[in-house]
Amino acid sequence: MTEPALTARGPAHHGAFVEVAHGLVLAAMLAALAGMVDAIGYLHLKGLFVSFMSGNSTELAVALGQGDLDRAAKIAELIALFVLGAAAGQMLADFAGRWHMTGVLIGVALLLTMAAVLSTTPEPMVFAMGALNASMRRAGNIPVSLTFVTGVLVRFGQGLGNFLTRR
Repeated sequence: MTEPALTARGPAHHGAFVEVAHGLVLAAMLAALAGMVDAIGYLHLKGLFVSFMSGNSTELAVALGQGDLDRAAKIAELIALFVLGAAAGQMLADFAGRWHMTGVLIGVALLLTMAAVLSTTPEPMVFAMGALNASMRRAGNIPVSLTFVTGVLVRFGQGLGNFLTRR
């Protein structure tokens, strides 16, 4: 009779499997948080997003194409805040070292609390969703994405964070 794959590969493999599984569950929970925050932002911003920058990029192109410069400026501000949030999250993660996830998630929680208190302004939510990306990049050896955004904007923000901390 054959043993289950985890038993046959030994305890070290089982530990790695559990670590990846826990990481994927946490990533799914954080992605769900981002989705819920994005839904709230979408309703508040009447069709714009706080974490889905691909959608905002499309809306920016539409606004520019229609000559609606006021709406284009508002959308460009959201994208810039998201990128700055990604940069700040990266800087916080670097500063926190091995406690990077805890530090970034505390920062995100504080920003979301601020957004709830200042319910008329979406800026803290956008900044928080940019920063959230620095909390977790991998579940074991599997890359994960926490918000539904264009990877280029996240990498740009993280690169900006690295540049600002001279890494």
